Amino acid sequence: MAIVAFDKHVSFCEEYTAEMLKTMTTLMQKGPTKEALGHALCLSEIRSRQTLWLTSDVETELGRFEQALRKIGADAMLLHEYPNDQARTLAVKRMYSTFAEVIGLPEWEGQEVLKDLAVTTTVAKLRKILGIDELTLLRSELVKRALENLVEKTG
Repeated sequence: MAIVAFDKHVSFCEEYTAEMLKTMTTLMQKGPTKEALGHALCLSEIRSRQTLWLTSDVETELGRFEQALRKIGADAMLLHEYPNDQARTLAVKRMYSTFAEVIGLPEWEGQEVLKDLAVTTTVAKLRKILGIDELTLLRSELVKRALENLVEKTG
């Protein structure tokens, strides 16, 4: 069962990360765009398909990331609906502020940007789910031991 769970986590993380990178490409090319809504939907669908294999903490964290994308997309979509007044200005500020968080800008409008929603932070969380650091250390140790055994046998 542990092998199945790990394989499911790997599959999920690979699929989710691939869509996140597509999202990042879209945002970097177009800025805050209504297309963020489509990416949020794809990410949510990936997460929903794998919900059985995810912890509630992971679902909550990824849900926050997807919600940020929905906010960007919704604000971008509705901008033409706002008259050129304070409501439009606030929507633009909100949209760009969330955009700055998602793409991981260090600051926006002179304020430090939180890193909680950044793509890089989300990828790091997925790596943690898989225990990539631990697996890399384990692999290194196994290779080291195998080489030591080989040297002893041929030495």
